[in-house]
Amino acid sequence: MPVARIIVLLCAVVALAAGGVAAVVLVGAWRTPLSADAIAMLGGACVTFGALTVAVVLWLVFRRDIRLLFLLTRIARHLVEGSHGGSLPDDAGTRLKPLVDAFGAVATKLSALRNLSRTLGAAERADQALDAVLEAVDEMAGPVSASAAYLADGGGRWLVLSSDHGIGVTGTPLIDALGDSWLAKAQTSACSAAYAAGEGTIAEELPGWDLLLPSAVLVTPLTNAHEVLGVVVVARGIGRPFSEAERELVGLFCAQAGVVIGNSRRLATEEEMCRVSEGLRMAAESLARPGGLGPALTEVGGVIADLFCAEKVRFAFNDRAVLGLEPAEDCSSEQALLEMARTAFGRLGTGRPAVVHQAVDGDENTVFERSDVRELLLVPVDFESTRGAVLAIERAGQVVGQRDVELAQALSNELVLALDNAYLYERAVARADKLETIFNISQAVGSSLQVNVVLNRVLDVVQRILSADAVALMTYDARTRVITTAMARGAVPPEFVDLRLSPGEDVPGYVISTGEPVSFWDLHETLDGIAGTAAAHGLHSLLAVPLLARGRSIGVLVVLSREPAAFAEEDHSMLQTFASQAALALDTARLYSREHDVAEVLQRSILPGTLPPDPEFDFAAAYQPAGTEAEIGGDYYDLFRAPDGQLWFAIADVCGKGVHAATKTSMIKYSVRALVSAGLSVSAVVERVNRLVTESGEPSDIVTLWLGRLDPATGRLTWANGGHPPGLIGRKAGGIESLSSTGPLLGAGMESQYGEYSVGVLPGDVVLLYTDGVTEARRNTAFFGEMRIREVLDTQCTPEDVVSGILSAVRRFSHGELRDDIAVLAIAMRGRSIVPRGAHEGGDSNGPVRR
Repeated sequence: MPVARIIVLLCAVVALAAGGVAAVVLVGAWRTPLSADAIAMLGGACVTFGALTVAVVLWLVFRRDIRLLFLLTRIARHLVEGSHGGSLPDDAGTRLKPLVDAFGAVATKLSALRNLSRTLGAAERADQALDAVLEAVDEMAGPVSASAAYLADGGGRWLVLSSDHGIGVTGTPLIDALGDSWLAKAQTSACSAAYAAGEGTIAEELPGWDLLLPSAVLVTPLTNAHEVLGVVVVARGIGRPFSEAERELVGLFCAQAGVVIGNSRRLATEEEMCRVSEGLRMAAESLARPGGLGPALTEVGGVIADLFCAEKVRFAFNDRAVLGLEPAEDCSSEQALLEMARTAFGRLGTGRPAVVHQAVDGDENTVFERSDVRELLLVPVDFESTRGAVLAIERAGQVVGQRDVELAQALSNELVLALDNAYLYERAVARADKLETIFNISQAVGSSLQVNVVLNRVLDVVQRILSADAVALMTYDARTRVITTAMARGAVPPEFVDLRLSPGEDVPGYVISTGEPVSFWDLHETLDGIAGTAAAHGLHSLLAVPLLARGRSIGVLVVLSREPAAFAEEDHSMLQTFASQAALALDTARLYSREHDVAEVLQRSILPGTLPPDPEFDFAAAYQPAGTEAEIGGDYYDLFRAPDGQLWFAIADVCGKGVHAATKTSMIKYSVRALVSAGLSVSAVVERVNRLVTESGEPSDIVTLWLGRLDPATGRLTWANGGHPPGLIGRKAGGIESLSSTGPLLGAGMESQYGEYSVGVLPGDVVLLYTDGVTEARRNTAFFGEMRIREVLDTQCTPEDVVSGILSAVRRFSHGELRDDIAVLAIAMRGRSIVPRGAHEGGDSNGPVRR
């Protein structure tokens, strides 16, 4: 009998008993009348007895159930408050089994939610959150369930297994997130989706799962706001389908996990951005640091390996030489990598990084060095240019995502700047080397003042620095207006040798007229003039630059090569730089040649080739220029007889060199001779020459002049000295006398006055005159000086010995390096002097005598 009926029957029995008692009391009261109060008290006692009887019966029957209800209430209150409420007795379910079972399920789920919330609140990483979700799902779904979480990769292309419970997945299976599978569809679903899957479907949809029986599968998306993070998959026996409540509960779990994963990803993204920023900074610093591109790339390779967690980072260059890099250790491997990059970038059609899959594109013998490398990230670094390169990043067992591609693009931009800088630096170094070579060669070219030497050097240099097959130098004569070939080198066509052109005619004429260079990249025989002639002789490149000197065109430099496009823009500017130097050297050599010829003729007319023999005097003279190719100087000496038979001799030094100095010297020489023929005295001649120099020259034109007259009859020497080094007399009897100055430099003033001195000269005495090139000859900072001249004069007897001795002493002292021209003149009188020794007409040797 059901418990409820028994309880009702007992209550009826008790009620009947109470009623019987009440009836007995009423019958007795009828026979024995009672008062109303007694009757009321008796009725209340009966009712109270009946109620107590019912209560006792109910308590005895339901006491265990009531205690269980109180216990459930207390546990529920504690669960609401967030604490553990205790446990139910073992036999609690025997009476209220449905209620206890439902309450137990609710408590389990609430406990799972509480534990999950606590775990998710403390979780910092996505794997921690996913493990907590899967544990909560397993606790809710029962011990026979299996679950796994898949997260989308950075590019959204693949779903990657992140965590699993109760399955035996091996490896890291990838599921196509863009396909038509459950997981792919679940990513875009708004709620959980349940499926009944057979064994084949499980193997197909969930690779790596070892579930052999058909299963009920629940797929729930992992999202955070509008961001798709992945999916959670729960499977259990096909006989236990997922209820709506379970689906909602798993969805709630996944929603909480999505928040944690989203936050974790944002934190990881920030950390990754910091790490990437630091890596990019280190890479930029390494590439900007001086010390060469090779060491910088080695350092940057380590930074890139850390950024991508890569096993190996490699560079392959289109042309190592233009970047100043050493040849590759393995040229074949580098070429194979370059070919793969060309194919990959050509297929993409962009300058962005490309991912090469080993199973599809790889040649593992030459490019993929490890078999576990699934994908190779190829990064173009200005790959289309000659100085470009490709960066290859190898990662074992990892998938290249969109963030990897973006990071690789940022690195590519940094590397492009580094390669550009290295290329420009190498070009600058090469250009500096060439310019230094040009400068040094220009100095060598300009060091000669001979036209043919300059021409030869110019052609030799041009052929060498440009590796030209033929070089021709054509000169322009402005007087005849004709362009001719002055000299040629290499495989110059014979027609070039006898070439005669006018300004504006053909390529050389155009260059002469415009002063602009002309170049041909690919010559062919249909062209007119020298371009077609060169093509007919197998020459395919032509470069013609003007030779500009002092604002005028003096010629054209034509360079030819058998290779098409042999001369780059850099060669143009370099050749023009050299051509300007060569033109100046050539023009200088021409000017010098013409001026030297004129000056040489003038100086030959000034300096006597040999002194005329004289029966009364011995003479010796010498002139030594400062260098073998120095310009004609202004040193001058002369010796001649006057109409009255007296011997006149002079020595002078004109400021300057070249034609100007030679012209002035010539004027002085013939002015002196003319004034002497007119009968003027020594001082009058010097004064008149001073006036001529002052009137005809510039204020800077300075002349020193020593002029003397020696009377062979009396032995009297009369002289005047305008600022010249003093003459010396070496006495045969011993001693040296100085013939000092009598006036200032010539040209210093129009009205300058010059006195005369006279002294007696005996036979055997040597009169010595010299220019300041002798006394000012140097050895380091020491001068030769007058004392060394006196030493030579004191030890030598004849004019020839004196002159040669002075020249030898000067050369030894200066080691043959003369800073100025030198002239020396020595005179000695033969026979017996008429004037006794020590007697001086008109005063002593130190007193001036005015005429």
